[in-house]
Amino acid sequence: MAEETEKTSLFKTSFLYLLKFSIAAVLIVWVVMRDRDAIKETLRDLPGWVLPVTAAFVFAQMTVTAFRWNRLLKIRGFEVPQWTTFILTFQGAFANLFLPAGAVGGDVIKAGLIASRTPKGSKIEAALSIFVDRVVGMIGLFLPAFLLFLVLLPEFSNYPHLLKGIALIIGGMSGAGLGVTVLLLCPDLLYRWKVTADILHFFDKKLKHVITRTVDSVAVYRKYWKTIMMLSLLSAFVIQPLLVCAVSVPVYASETHPPHFFRIFTAATYSNTISTLPATPGGLGTRDETLREFLHHWGAGRGTAATVAVVYTSAILINYLIGGIFFLLPVLPKKKQE
Repeated sequence: MAEETEKTSLFKTSFLYLLKFSIAAVLIVWVVMRDRDAIKETLRDLPGWVLPVTAAFVFAQMTVTAFRWNRLLKIRGFEVPQWTTFILTFQGAFANLFLPAGAVGGDVIKAGLIASRTPKGSKIEAALSIFVDRVVGMIGLFLPAFLLFLVLLPEFSNYPHLLKGIALIIGGMSGAGLGVTVLLLCPDLLYRWKVTADILHFFDKKLKHVITRTVDSVAVYRKYWKTIMMLSLLSAFVIQPLLVCAVSVPVYASETHPPHFFRIFTAATYSNTISTLPATPGGLGTRDETLREFLHHWGAGRGTAATVAVVYTSAILINYLIGGIFFLLPVLPKKKQE
């Protein structure tokens, strides 16, 4: 019976993964085929250094993300080498895109590997650093997106119907996401309501007090609220701008009169925000279409807008594939304290 349940679960996971990849493929083909002649012309004139430089900015963004996670581990007393978190970050990115379990699969792999290198009895706390890192990353992504949505709200009526829909999704996602991060960083607030408290106590017993340990561990992070705030600002004003730079490189290399940098910043932020939707693996397709539509609406040529989306996604894939190569490398010898 258990074996049949496991097979059914594997089938559902694989089916959903293939469905998401199919949606991504359709969107990417749509972006490319709609402007294929303009893309060919733009690519022909594009300097050879554009893709490597774009990929380098993505690489830098992932490197700073690894630093952020390493800092969260250290404030909880886990002395994990920066090289280890660097490799695990790239491995997790590869798993996010290429494993059927998606983003959760990447986190599970990172959690398993980091737990194997931490003292016995503190594995949940070590793995929880990934959860907190996710929350900090959400703040860094959703805060700029929500502020940009509010700033550009007066011109909302001028958007085509497609962009109106995308903008509303982004505004709703980022606003709700910021609210959710408060609950994720302060889960003990849920215990203030009897109904939610009873539900949490029930599942806590079933899960052998994992929920209690999670709440307690997250509460410990709040003691370091200054560090959490600084890492959130790092995410919003360093990590995300690095991705904006990655988008800007092919834009400025392709256009004699590119859109204003504020517009490029917004298009990049919007596309990265929409890519967090679990509709496609790693945001493939949804990110491309959003980036293309907003860049074109704000003045980039059709060929340029589509080419930028293709180059940006290619740069991301290059870095994710580097994560696959890192699976062949030893991270570090295990260091357990029994």
